[in-house]
Amino acid sequence: MTRPGIDRFFGLVLTLLTPVILVLGSVRLIMSPAFLTFEYQRAGFPADVYGLTTDDRLRWGPLGIKYLLTDAGIDLLADLRFTNGAALFTPRELEHMEDVKAVTRIAFAVLAGVIAAAAAAGAA
Repeated sequence: MTRPGIDRFFGLVLTLLTPVILVLGSVRLIMSPAFLTFEYQRAGFPADVYGLTTDDRLRWGPLGIKYLLTDAGIDLLADLRFTNGAALFTPRELEHMEDVKAVTRIAFAVLAGVIAAAAAAGAA
């Protein structure tokens, strides 16, 4: 049985959802300690304007990602200290990270929904 109208509709749905999957999927892929390690150790990667070394970046960066991708509270970042005892994040930076986490959660919820919709459209 042919269904040209329905097939065209679901083809359009898949076409519209594909860019969302590609963009948000790419964002998720780069939010990983493996990507940080690759980037921070890449020849020519710019020096940190605040003076963090590559080792510092490799130590602290994964913790930021862990905060964003898990149910960890802001204390994970608030409790971080440099060797001199100074806080790694200012109160303003901690507020920003809470905002980033909220946006990240929404984006990845959208990604999950879009993948489910694309799978349903592809199966139809």
